[in-house]
Amino acid sequence: MRLRPGILLILLLIYGTQCISQELLVPAVCSSDAILQVKSDSPLQLPFFDDFSKTNGTPDQTRWSGSQAFANYGYGPLPPTVGVLTLDALNEEGILYANLTEPFSADTLTSQVVRLDSVVEPIPCALSAADSLYLSFYYLPGGSYGPYHGRIGDMPEVGDSLVVEFYNANDGRWYKVWGIGGIDPDTLNARTGNYWQYVMIPIVAADYFNGSFRFRFRNVCSLDASTTPGLIANSDQWHIDCVSLDRNRSIGDKYDRDIAFVNPAPSLLKDYCAMPARQYRSSDMASTIGLTIANRYSSPVASHYSFSVYDSEGADVYDYDGGFENVPPYPESHEYQQSSYHARPSVSFAYPEGTRGTYRVVHVVKEGVAGDNYPDNDTVVFTQVFDDYYAYDDGTAENGYGLTSTSSNVFLACAYNLHEPDTLLGVRLYFNRTREGQNSTMGFRMAVWNDNGGRPGTLIYLDEQIRFPQFGGLNIYCTYPLERALPVSGRIYVGFQQENNDYINIGFDRNNNHNDRIFYRIGSEWQHCSFAGSMMLRPYFSVPASLGISATKVPQAELYPNPAHEGFYVSGIGEGQTIEVLDRMGRRIYNGIGPAYVNTDGWTAGIYLVVIRDKEQGQLTTKKITKR
Repeated sequence: MRLRPGILLILLLIYGTQCISQELLVPAVCSSDAILQVKSDSPLQLPFFDDFSKTNGTPDQTRWSGSQAFANYGYGPLPPTVGVLTLDALNEEGILYANLTEPFSADTLTSQVVRLDSVVEPIPCALSAADSLYLSFYYLPGGSYGPYHGRIGDMPEVGDSLVVEFYNANDGRWYKVWGIGGIDPDTLNARTGNYWQYVMIPIVAADYFNGSFRFRFRNVCSLDASTTPGLIANSDQWHIDCVSLDRNRSIGDKYDRDIAFVNPAPSLLKDYCAMPARQYRSSDMASTIGLTIANRYSSPVASHYSFSVYDSEGADVYDYDGGFENVPPYPESHEYQQSSYHARPSVSFAYPEGTRGTYRVVHVVKEGVAGDNYPDNDTVVFTQVFDDYYAYDDGTAENGYGLTSTSSNVFLACAYNLHEPDTLLGVRLYFNRTREGQNSTMGFRMAVWNDNGGRPGTLIYLDEQIRFPQFGGLNIYCTYPLERALPVSGRIYVGFQQENNDYINIGFDRNNNHNDRIFYRIGSEWQHCSFAGSMMLRPYFSVPASLGISATKVPQAELYPNPAHEGFYVSGIGEGQTIEVLDRMGRRIYNGIGPAYVNTDGWTAGIYLVVIRDKEQGQLTTKKITKR
């Protein structure tokens, strides 16, 4: 990770207490951890096309081999179509490559075998250079563009590069056919008038016209060591979209008859991506939502847009029809769909109140009635969750957020508005994994404040025990139950107090901006977060019987003997309810199904937290046990 202003996005603040702090935003871990799809057993036929609009995680293994690169919806801003492929400094396990200062070959994205000896349809024939074959794609260097506080990820430097290579089956070697060194996206825009750059590579050498052709993207990057724990994270990103290989093309072939979504589907709620079912009210619905729709052709095209809402049983509960509207040609006008019926549809719908479950919001845009040749990017889906927690974020960390300071009094908090009194049980947090887990020793205490005129006021809860970041996997939240259930009401602020002044690197979602709800304090003054996005911090609450949980299912656990010596019994709970025991560092040291006897041999003396959940309903209770 480069330690320089503009790449780490450093904001230097000096307060009246003379505490100097840096509010930092760094690239987050992004890597594929999805299950690999079955590899294609037979070579692919032309045409080859992938815009990564239907994959999130591992690239489609029917088109690509390997899983180092990361298919995602959030890292590449305003791509040609929804979804991009990112190459970065992480391996297929989401761990930083071991190399540090010297440039090294990092991620590789390799196509499956594509037949270039012949085509089968519409008429079987042999292929040659006379068939005018081109490989085309769009690319964007990481680091996004525009004001630093709006940037996503990390820009590759001059010594880094993105290259394309072709495989020659005759000698078994890969040959570089195109490449570019690290560069600022704004510089590219100044040169070409576009941020996303379009590349066309002709295929003319006779050695490639066989049944074993493959091509690949590869990035070369380097990392710099850092003395600040938590800062050495992912970097040197390149984003790729709309990879196309076909015949009968020309060097000026930059248009596709394609109407496509550009961004993921939004929530129909005005503030949250998820809410506790008991807290949701119809007043939480947005009046309109924003969609970005592009026409990749050279002239205006008429399109039809609609969205539908389906409940957890698949029943259609609402339909919106935006009718037909013309979409301006983006390659010529640099304009997206302007009609409010498509770009900002009204939401004349409200989810039922008091219902726990999920809804699928499916958006569809098509050219005319039949659609175009690229149907995958014509549909985007948002899954609305009503459960036991609030979420401003969409579950994916594009960056890491945190503070460094000369003071040890560092506080972070997010604001949540409760419509009715509730019981706060804990918080789910996502921390980015850094090189060698350098942020895993960053101690913190969960904290809750009441409201004081729109900012955190009186501290109403603070952990007795120090906790530490846990890592459950890519974009997998870890649960931190409070040491006691906390009755709350009105506007509350949920966060934590850091025990030291280094960078903790909590996940930061850049696609949903709620920085007006994020506060930090170093010294005596609370400040708003300066960066656009949402902190990946999700408070969760009790779920009442009125939302479908029988009173007999609420855990009424008894722990005995307490204090324990060799072990203790957990009684008073039903079959199938799970038991977890967490040590003072928040690490899980026991996991089982109750009722149960828990053996404490080998445990150090001290206080442990016993967390009991109903597996089906999600109800939770916590107890303390002392080991002597």
